[in-house]
Amino acid sequence: MTILDNKFANSVIRFLYEADKPVIKSALSEVVNNPYSLSKLLEALSKEGFINYSINEFGRKSYSISLTPKGREVAEQLRKAEAISKGQKFPATDRYAVILHLYRNGPMNMKEINDELPGSTEILRDLERLKVVRQEIDSSRYPQETRLELTEKGKEIGAKIEELEKMMEE
Repeated sequence: MTILDNKFANSVIRFLYEADKPVIKSALSEVVNNPYSLSKLLEALSKEGFINYSINEFGRKSYSISLTPKGREVAEQLRKAEAISKGQKFPATDRYAVILHLYRNGPMNMKEINDELPGSTEILRDLERLKVVRQEIDSSRYPQETRLELTEKGKEIGAKIEELEKMMEE
């Protein structure tokens, strides 16, 4: 179990993401109303690298909390997951980034894609549903590996995106 399995951790990360600036600890009492639980949660989020947690000692002692780049990435993934659960689609730019990445690099496994484009798992599932990406099993390796590649439709889309990028650079 990780700290992100804690429902309050996700709520704190979303709260900080929406604030889009450092907040004082007392503002987070809207999310976690038990001061002891909040302190423990903030320590754990800080230890895992999701937040910056610092003490301001000007006048009365207060704590300033903000997201790290890692925390911001998690918040964006949470936002996307929430949007999907409500039936919303992925932004076209996210889809195009994944398509273009596969177009330029060829077939890749899920881990390779997620290393390059974090949070792309759900986008790939959506693209597979749209018949833009397909799974191919490479049984020439042991253990066999599932690789994702563009369909003909996906290759056409990738070529058009690449063409648009070249036009913008001219």
